[in-house]
Amino acid sequence: MKGKSVGILLSVGVALIIGIVLVTIIAEQTITKTQLKWQSETVDISSTRLGSNIDPAVILTLDTGVGNWRNRYHECIPSSINYYNQSGSILADATDYVYTAATGTFHLEDTDVINQTDSNTTIASYLYCPDEYLAEGWGRTVVNLVPGFFVLALLLGTVYVIFHVLKEEGVTLTN
Repeated sequence: MKGKSVGILLSVGVALIIGIVLVTIIAEQTITKTQLKWQSETVDISSTRLGSNIDPAVILTLDTGVGNWRNRYHECIPSSINYYNQSGSILADATDYVYTAATGTFHLEDTDVINQTDSNTTIASYLYCPDEYLAEGWGRTVVNLVPGFFVLALLLGTVYVIFHVLKEEGVTLTN
């Protein structure tokens, strides 16, 4: 094998390794732009306390996803919401709290699950769109295709170079 051919094959091997590393980076960046993110936040409920009871008229608001660009997209309104009191008990939707998705607000009901602890915080856990999220469905589809096409281009380029080197070395692949 000629020195030139060996050099080309070594260069292709190095480029292939670099390409594999880059594919993982591209795929990780694609995930951040196309998947919803779990968010947990601590909600101060001290304003809802009436002694040892809860005032259901007090409206509380989530920090994320309300009053910004996310409101224009249905999938970006905080969803799959779970509330927990400080003892770890999950609060039941429509029983212990009522969530209004359009405004990102909720109010607590005066129930034993909420009143079983004297803590003034609850934990809200929900899915929402991170800042770099592509809200348009077609955009997410195109971005999800990028890693696959990158790998396909890498593979085709490698195969082309290998066949080119074999041709220069006089190797025929036909019978």
